[in-house]
Amino acid sequence: MAKADIKTCRYKNCQHESKQIDTSCEPYEVEGNRYYHKDCYNDKVTEEKREAKISADMQLIKNIWISNISNTVVYSQLFQVLNQFIRERGVDSEYMIFVVQYCIDHKLGLRHPYGLKYYVDRQDIKTAYEKKIKSENRVDLYSFETTRNDDKSPKFSTPKKPDGFSRILGGK
Repeated sequence: MAKADIKTCRYKNCQHESKQIDTSCEPYEVEGNRYYHKDCYNDKVTEEKREAKISADMQLIKNIWISNISNTVVYSQLFQVLNQFIRERGVDSEYMIFVVQYCIDHKLGLRHPYGLKYYVDRQDIKTAYEKKIKSENRVDLYSFETTRNDDKSPKFSTPKKPDGFSRILGGK
């Protein structure tokens, strides 16, 4: 009988009653020298992708703010407000980008980061965002992708015979 090799799951939010992984009989993933349960690793990867998207969206909001609203904004205040909405209250980062862009496009009086609280819950902005999402989904329904055919069978074609006056002169 083989000796059980016991490792510890390194995922901070491990849902298993014991963080121990028996590598001889349980499915697991290895990243570097860290071991994870299979489902814990999938959760970790999903969480990392989500955090990377949020960070990229926050940088985009910062760039939009600097170029369109004010280039003297205090970055710590802006990121504090964005973190409060996105991470604490669960507002989608795509929606926050839409709110800032909507305020710029419609010349609303957004001058400082704390002013975002007045525009996040406005019904006209929410309906415009829903309309935008629906139009994007409608485009996705009708879009199609071409697939590449990696067929290895030989292709045959017959040479085209010259016709007309060139046939009389020798086919050239």
